[in-house]
Amino acid sequence: MKYQIWIFLLLACYTLFLLIIYLNKINLMVVTSNSMKPEFEFGDVLLVKKQEHYQVADIISYKINGVIVSHRINKIHINNQFETKGDGNLSSDLLLLKQENVIGRVIYIFPNIGHLVIFVQSKYMAIILILVMIYYLFLSTANILRKFLQRVYEKEY
Repeated sequence: MKYQIWIFLLLACYTLFLLIIYLNKINLMVVTSNSMKPEFEFGDVLLVKKQEHYQVADIISYKINGVIVSHRINKIHINNQFETKGDGNLSSDLLLLKQENVIGRVIYIFPNIGHLVIFVQSKYMAIILILVMIYYLFLSTANILRKFLQRVYEKEY
């Protein structure tokens, strides 16, 4: 019974967290490279929020050619275009960004939590989930059969 209360509390906290993120229009991003190491690295989760203005040294997430990247603003050029660079990279990014490509500024980093997200999205997780479902199906069927046989046995004797 105690573990059920803990599971309920955990799910309630998770739901509240997601609700706060949704209401504040915050995006969750999983880091899939080390281009910003040591600031953050592969497997970290970023909270990203849209801003009206960005400044030099802000870490922003942006979408370019269908890929989401999170790098630091090095310089702001004419027409409010951003020059960005990953902290772990030797040179700046080749393209200047327009503000409409920017998803938002990184406001918080959760270290290593993204490894779980990456694992859940992998093919191995699908196999594990199928095996767990088969296991629970087997257990529940065995439990029903045991109860049925117990009733039959009690009626005979």
